[in-house]
Amino acid sequence: MKKFTPIIVIGIVVLSGLGAVAQPVTENILEKVTLQFSEPSLQHQNNYISVSLREANSFLMRQDKPLLPCYTKTFTYPFGTTIHSVTVTPQTVHSQTLATDNEPTPQQVIIGQDDIANPA
Repeated sequence: MKKFTPIIVIGIVVLSGLGAVAQPVTENILEKVTLQFSEPSLQHQNNYISVSLREANSFLMRQDKPLLPCYTKTFTYPFGTTIHSVTVTPQTVHSQTLATDNEPTPQQVIIGQDDIANPA
């Protein structure tokens, strides 16, 4: 019986530790970001109105559509993270009518296209 006591104690210690290791860690984190934007700035350029925004870090550029400022933010999470939902709730939305058309997006150009059209 004295020979089996250490084996039983070791068995209990090992088996109790397996339960803690086998359970995956699930952590639900709610991340909330609040953004505030300033009033857009309008400038007359040629026959168009150019819209700029102080907080903008890029432009929304779609062919044959107006050139509009936009804000993009990238979130980085650990590998294997599951995102269940993303909710955007705009508040205090203002609209403004422009007197003339908004500046259009520039035409797309293929790199090297100018060299082919005008050979030296």
